Amino acid sequence: MRPMEIPRFNTLGQYHDAWANIILFAPDDFRSFSVDDKPMDQRAELDRCFQELRDGFHFAEKRLKDQRLRRICRELLEMSYEAYVAGDGKLGSHIFQECEGLIWPSRLGRIKHAVEAERRAFGEVKHFADVKVSPYPYEGTRADLGQIQEKLWDHAKKACEPRLLEEAGFMMVWVMQADGSIIDAKQSSQKKSREFIKEGARTKRFIGAASAQLLPGGGLLACHLEEPGKPFIAVMNLRQDGIFQEPRFHLNDPVTFAATGE
Repeated sequence: MRPMEIPRFNTLGQYHDAWANIILFAPDDFRSFSVDDKPMDQRAELDRCFQELRDGFHFAEKRLKDQRLRRICRELLEMSYEAYVAGDGKLGSHIFQECEGLIWPSRLGRIKHAVEAERRAFGEVKHFADVKVSPYPYEGTRADLGQIQEKLWDHAKKACEPRLLEEAGFMMVWVMQADGSIIDAKQSSQKKSREFIKEGARTKRFIGAASAQLLPGGGLLACHLEEPGKPFIAVMNLRQDGIFQEPRFHLNDPVTFAATGE
C-alpha cells in the first residue's frame, strides 16, 4: 500500500486515520506516490476520499448513539464536500473538522455549522436548538488581534522558539498585568491556571492572557490570546515536513474577558 493511501477499513482507528487525508491535503494538494510520479487528478482524489468516508461511515455511527446526530454528521460531511468542490477550502475544512469533533469529542471545538446541517437534514433544529451561533467568523486574520493580543503573541513566539523541537510537547501560560508587564501564570493544573486568570480579570489586575501549547510530536503549535473587547483568538501553526506553515487565526466568543471590555 502506498504512503497516505486510505486503507480498506477494518477498525475504527483506521477509519479515523483516513480523515487526515482531507484535513491535510484537500482540496488540491493531494500527493502522488506513483513510480512515474504523474500529476494526480486532484478532483478525482477528493471525490475518492470523501466516498471512502461515506462508505465507512458505519464506523462513525458506532460512536454516535443518537440517530438524529448521525444524520446531522452525514449532512456535515456533504456540506464540507460541497464547499471544497465550490472552491472554498477554508469553509470545507471548518465544516469537516466540526463533523470530526462531533464523532470524536476530544477534537470538538465550537458548534457552528451543525445547526445549519440539522436544518438541512430535518427542516428544523431540535438537537442544537440551544446553541447560539457565534457572530464571529470562524477564521480571521492577524488584523483581528488587539494591541494586547499582539504583544502577548510576540511574547509567546519568543518563549516558544527555543522549545519547538521538544517531542513531548509543552504548555505555557502568561498574563499581562495592568501596568503592561507580562508574567508567567502557569499553575499546578490547567484548571487552576484558568481560575487564577479569571480572578485577576475580575479584579482588573490582568488585562490580557495567553497560552501556548505544542502538541506531542511537535506537529501543531496553538496559541490562545485574550483581551477585553476582542474575540478569543486561537492562532494555529501546523508543522508539515518540518516547517511551520503560515498561522491561521480562529475567532471565538470571549471566554475570560467581557466582549465589551467592561
